[in-house]
Amino acid sequence: MMAGRGIKTRQIHKDVRAMDKAVTGMEKMKHAYIQTKDGMEEGQTKERTTPVKYAEEQISRSTESAVIKTSQQIRRQGGGGV
Repeated sequence: MMAGRGIKTRQIHKDVRAMDKAVTGMEKMKHAYIQTKDGMEEGQTKERTTPVKYAEEQISRSTESAVIKTSQQIRRQGGGGV
């Protein structure tokens, strides 16, 4: 038998920085959750009374996006104004 020998243990000290990181991480996750939730609610409450209205919005967004991307490509290639 091994008399006099015990199980070795050590005390763990929580570092303030480690606890702050955990709190900061939780706060960031909470903020992201709230932002996502608010965004979803906003998207659902937007009034689209008819499928025609929805289609108009989609076409408008697509057109704006195409114009912006085209102007960016012209600038990158060093072309003149349109």
